[in-house]
Amino acid sequence: MEYALLVLALIVGLTALTVRIRRGERRAWGTAAAVTALTLALVAVWTPATDELAGAIPAPVEGEGFVTSNTCRACHPREYATWHASYHRTMTQVARPDAVLGPFEGAYDVRGRSYKLSRRGAEFWVDMVDPVWEMNHRDITPDQLPDGLPRIRQRVVMTTGSHHLQAYWVQRPNVSGVYFQVPLIYLIKE
Repeated sequence: MEYALLVLALIVGLTALTVRIRRGERRAWGTAAAVTALTLALVAVWTPATDELAGAIPAPVEGEGFVTSNTCRACHPREYATWHASYHRTMTQVARPDAVLGPFEGAYDVRGRSYKLSRRGAEFWVDMVDPVWEMNHRDITPDQLPDGLPRIRQRVVMTTGSHHLQAYWVQRPNVSGVYFQVPLIYLIKE
């Protein structure tokens, strides 16, 4: 949505300036340069950092029995078209401002563990107990938790959801291809 507004503002501004330039107004060139620079700056500030996330998102894997949806399309065009037009195609998305539905602010306690959600511009972050520690200590009940649990602060890289809820995923620090679901679910209607 932000992109559409920025592009529309740029088009309107440059169209108005083009009319002024054709009329011979000298200041129009300076104004055109200023509007263009301002629009480009706004795009740079508002653009979600998807390039930074590209390395953190699981890539489609082909071979060893796996294929991508484009492979299925060749033999099953009707099924592919039905799937592509459905909500299922967008259930898992890059964690961009237009995809994240939750408010992403505040602290929450779940089973004796605290989770802090925050947003910095187009980035979504969670401060949580290290999920690897959690995996290795599943049998510990909330009343047995030691003080000073190991914590991580990670950027949310993906969302998974349906019409009713949305879940968030972080990548394990320094381990490519290992993802953990943040144990908080955003209920869309509530």
